[in-house]
Amino acid sequence: MAVTDKYGLVKDNELLTVYYPNTNKAMVFRVISRQNKEFETFNYGEAPILAGEVLNSYDGGANPATLNGELLSRSYTAGKKFPLNDVWDTTDMWFVPYTWNDRVFHVKMKVTPGFTRVGLQIPMGVNQSRFQKERVVGGANYQNGFGYNFGEIETVFFPEMHYGFVFGNDTNLNLKLGVEFVYGEYIVKIPNSASLIFDVLSKSYPCHWVGLPVTTADSTITQGLKKTWGFDGFSVYPNLKRDQAIKEYGAILSSPDVVSKGVLM
Repeated sequence: MAVTDKYGLVKDNELLTVYYPNTNKAMVFRVISRQNKEFETFNYGEAPILAGEVLNSYDGGANPATLNGELLSRSYTAGKKFPLNDVWDTTDMWFVPYTWNDRVFHVKMKVTPGFTRVGLQIPMGVNQSRFQKERVVGGANYQNGFGYNFGEIETVFFPEMHYGFVFGNDTNLNLKLGVEFVYGEYIVKIPNSASLIFDVLSKSYPCHWVGLPVTTADSTITQGLKKTWGFDGFSVYPNLKRDQAIKEYGAILSSPDVVSKGVLM
């Protein structure tokens, strides 16, 4: 049975795993329920690019956008947040503080035109795409050809972290960008079962996985996770190390830092 619905969002009482390649760790959540169910589509409108905003060029130099939402030919943005009135942080609609540790936002962003480059910075301002270890940096704001998607991206927003979106236009046409989100505001708990978490991380138990494009160490991520949930993830072990993994997971789940957060079920 599928753990996701017609939107690709996790159903109630199913599991979500968010994986960080840089540490080989993951957060595992039980989705208790979803707020705003049946209204998962959010048509944001124009991309958050303002008329007059200076856009850098893949070919060198910089030029100002002439219209709101416009991405000039051969240009790219800096990391962008999505402003919205009345939310907790009006500069970033997806940001909530660490005290909201019962919430994560599972977000699928679709950009039109679909051939627009889309990249993700976690945290804001940090390009995570790398080639040959640390030798070559990639991303939608680099002319080289890796480290971004075209037109869409899936991610999970955690409390206490600002993510940055980068938009790039490698064509010779000026583009007017539109943005639509399909999202789940999940009410979550962390399963208080070391054996279940091992089964999930060894992919022997049904779960929806989202891998975040995080390849280098960044203290903002580690500190944000610890501040919110009391730890920075469960290490992923091979099947032959089941006993070691379960012992480690049990120690995490029983630690005062985690128990005091009230995040376990």
